[in-house]
Amino acid sequence: MLLKNVHRFGLDNPPEGTEGQISAVMGNYDYWHYLCDSFDDRGWGCGYRTLQTISSWIIHHFYDKKLPKVESIHKYQAILSSLGQEINEESCSWIGTVEACMIIDLLYKIPCKILHCKSAADIHSHIPDILSHFSNFGAPLMMGGENDHNSKGIFGIARKGRKIEDTYLLIVDPHYASEIADPVKARKFVYWKALSELETGFYNLLMPLSYNRPE
Repeated sequence: MLLKNVHRFGLDNPPEGTEGQISAVMGNYDYWHYLCDSFDDRGWGCGYRTLQTISSWIIHHFYDKKLPKVESIHKYQAILSSLGQEINEESCSWIGTVEACMIIDLLYKIPCKILHCKSAADIHSHIPDILSHFSNFGAPLMMGGENDHNSKGIFGIARKGRKIEDTYLLIVDPHYASEIADPVKARKFVYWKALSELETGFYNLLMPLSYNRPE
């Protein structure tokens, strides 16, 4: 059994001073994380888990369409290999935003925009784009970085001012490792993080453009 809509743990406890200044994902999804399907991907599977979470959002969002189910990590690897990516099925090869974009486009016919940000300050300059994304599409984002190798979902944004330290991302972290869906333990992997606390180096943000409904 997968937990649903875990970002609400964060919405219930927003950063001080940001109440009423929050934009977030719209709709439902399932929270995929390490070991959730009894497959041990600890240490390398976070990108796949974030992809699975976003895929579940797409399926819930387009509930009246016959869309492919959320696939296993091995199935994603087989698909990427068939597309010419140097990823072998049943390997421990991790993926990032580019590979996730390919999967979402192929399986769900939904294009994605990849926002390449040279630094946290560059992410800050794109806050209007992120706010617009949540307002227009309501879809979760996937984020990974040059020095921050841990893939994560971005499910909201909060601001209490216009400075970088006043802007927070609501992170749904797939590194919760458990075969048992325990909401008490899982809530530790849902948290707000100030942009000023991000690692140095570039970040890529994957933004599913879900307004175009799959046929």
